[in-house]
Amino acid sequence: MQFSEEKENFSGVIIDLTKKIDNFWFTSVLLYNFFTFIVMALYFSGVLYLLTGRKGRMASLRIMEVENDDGEEKSILLVRSK
Repeated sequence: MQFSEEKENFSGVIIDLTKKIDNFWFTSVLLYNFFTFIVMALYFSGVLYLLTGRKGRMASLRIMEVENDDGEEKSILLVRSK
């Protein structure tokens, strides 16, 4: 086997991280993904609430080109509840 030959010729420190990965890293990644999912769900539900309004009617979206005082054209998004 080529891997065992390389391991015999290796001069350095080999650290076994499996215990740390199983205990700490795996749990922290799961918690991070769970809280990120909750935050994103709250964010998107808030955006949907703003777009639909309190009575459940869809809002009108309009993109307009406007000029500011410097003469630059900018695109803005108007959200108006019907």
